[in-house]
Amino acid sequence: MVLYFKLNEKAFRYFTFILIFSITSACNDGSSPGQNDAISTQGIQSDTSLLSTQNILDAVYLNKRIPEGFYSEPTPPPDTFQTISHIKNTDIINPASVTPATPVHEICANDFHQALTWAQATNGGSNLVDNAENSLFYQFTYVNASTPSFYEIKRVYKCAMVDRSSIDLNNPNYRLGQYIEIPADINNLKILLEYFWTFSPHNNFGYAIISSAINETTDNFLHLFYEARLTTAQNANECDSVNLYEVNFDINKTTGDITRSEQLISTIKSIYRNSVIEVCETN
Repeated sequence: MVLYFKLNEKAFRYFTFILIFSITSACNDGSSPGQNDAISTQGIQSDTSLLSTQNILDAVYLNKRIPEGFYSEPTPPPDTFQTISHIKNTDIINPASVTPATPVHEICANDFHQALTWAQATNGGSNLVDNAENSLFYQFTYVNASTPSFYEIKRVYKCAMVDRSSIDLNNPNYRLGQYIEIPADINNLKILLEYFWTFSPHNNFGYAIISSAINETTDNFLHLFYEARLTTAQNANECDSVNLYEVNFDINKTTGDITRSEQLISTIKSIYRNSVIEVCETN
């Protein structure tokens, strides 16, 4: 579940749904950076200017979690509240059969009516006020008469796009599911992986995606995130650690399997006090 917050306020907001998944990401305009302005990891090109120390520190301390062109939910209008959740297998089976060992994953549907049936089954007495869909998911919006400014949004992935049944959200590992879309669309795949991050625990203060880029080979799609992660110091006058990770996604074109790996590539010691970011050391 993701809660959306207005900046500096502890309130999450309702948004007008946009079919964003069909829109090509601004990062994929078909242009290629100059050789001197890019680094290459597994054939993936990323703008090195985004990896400057200042840009990394601004991202984590000033809560700039995503770069330009990264997937994001539309900004909601004021004075309304919302949650967004994805229906899981444990939401639609007999609760008595669910144990701590039961694997948990988001489910997918083959058609609108199946998705609606599952959404209705998990509805806690609210009224269905809207529905929508795009290439990735079906969406259902519920409002309870007793709290008319609160919107509960439920989503069900489309099986024609992605299958997450092979994962366990309670025991995450290197697998993220299967990319199903035929024919494969590299821009949709980029958005899919960014969408997964958006609805993950990493979409929180102290984490930031510095860059996101995708490429392909004969057999695979390869996607690269540079992600910064802040570990705050225990004492106020000590330096924090900002670790920069290279996060690689490998999508097999034959099976659709999405696998993930990461490695730490640098650490910045820094401190943020009196609204000023200071660098202690880098390595």
